[in-house]
Amino acid sequence: MSAHPDARLFAAWSGYVEASNAIGAGVNFNGLSDEELEPQVRVARGYGEVIENTPAKTPRGMALKLRYRFAVNCLSIAAFNAAVHGADMHEEFLSDPADEMLWRMIGEAERMDAVT
Repeated sequence: MSAHPDARLFAAWSGYVEASNAIGAGVNFNGLSDEELEPQVRVARGYGEVIENTPAKTPRGMALKLRYRFAVNCLSIAAFNAAVHGADMHEEFLSDPADEMLWRMIGEAERMDAVT
């Protein structure tokens, strides 16, 4: 059985989510300083570079890349959680027309993947 065409993207996304969770835990529960968080920030950035620089080969891969871009650009932790962890997205998180369009594109790519 062959690997999924976007396996590299999926692995990088998984690493990004894990590093982001570690950063969130460090800030929210452990009160870590920016200096103490820097190693995990570097890890998250490294995975982000892989996501940004790896071409998507399927709609699912494209949806993942769009989710990453949305997560990096959003200003709200609630919007970040919707993009990264699948929490509910509320209209108030999408006050910027560009964010709203990007979020719709994510949904379109995910629906395309569901029918392919």
